[in-house]
Amino acid sequence: MRTVSFKSVLHSVSRMFGVDPTTGDFTDAHAAAIAAFATSRIREGWEWDYWPEWTLCERRQYRPSYDAGEPYGLAAEVLYDDNYYYSLQAANTGNTPDTADTWWKLVSDVAADVDEDYEFDRYVDTDQTGETAIGEVRSVSSRNPRVSNFPGNVAFSISSNGVQPSSLAPNRVWVQFRMRPPEYSTSEWASGTAYAIGDVVYVDSTGQCYMAVDASTGEDPTSATDYWTVQDVPFVLVNFLKRATYADLLVEDGQESKAEKQENRAYAFLADAWDVTIGQQGQQDRAEVIAG
Repeated sequence: MRTVSFKSVLHSVSRMFGVDPTTGDFTDAHAAAIAAFATSRIREGWEWDYWPEWTLCERRQYRPSYDAGEPYGLAAEVLYDDNYYYSLQAANTGNTPDTADTWWKLVSDVAADVDEDYEFDRYVDTDQTGETAIGEVRSVSSRNPRVSNFPGNVAFSISSNGVQPSSLAPNRVWVQFRMRPPEYSTSEWASGTAYAIGDVVYVDSTGQCYMAVDASTGEDPTSATDYWTVQDVPFVLVNFLKRATYADLLVEDGQESKAEKQENRAYAFLADAWDVTIGQQGQQDRAEVIAG
């Protein structure tokens, strides 16, 4: 995906508003307002359609794959050799599910043999470890929709657990979804600050924002990719983002009439971006596929 730095948006919007970002007139409060408005507006543009650049199609499973070194507890559920197993005992380590009958049972047999009230809950967690975080879901299918003329779309719902396919779905499904939109901040990263997952910081040397994907202290966002991920500004939305953010600043400043004109220009830019990216290139039904 072609991107630009957040700093370029920050400075451009500030100049539109008549504030030189290289002088003392560019205050922390002014910068923070731009970041807040930009975060709201990038979500609006991001969710305008299923843009091909950030609409993915990945194969997902309902539980983590079995790990021989993991100490599983009673009732833990894992995927092994494309089947799901239920742990029959605590301190369950190193027992291969398909051969250790006293340690594991297929989830399909638990209700009959272990607990008559048991029911395996099929769901894809939207925040699976090591996988792309899932935003809005477009479809769930039994087969890869990019290579199959009959992907076998299955009904699904969204619950507090995640994406819940119908009982007709196989043990792993293909989920077509929109990635989550980026978030922006002008809060400078500080080496002595303890950051939690989801915190967003700004690094002036790169002009980029970064979101914490793991808790850390002293892990440099520009190099510690296990702890931080860049919050990109997609090039295709940059004109919309600048104008829409500028319009929000004008509204806050009481310049309603001028803001309306900028708002209209912003949506014209968004419509042009959609026409070029989706309409002219014919990418309505395309999505990046990542095999799982």
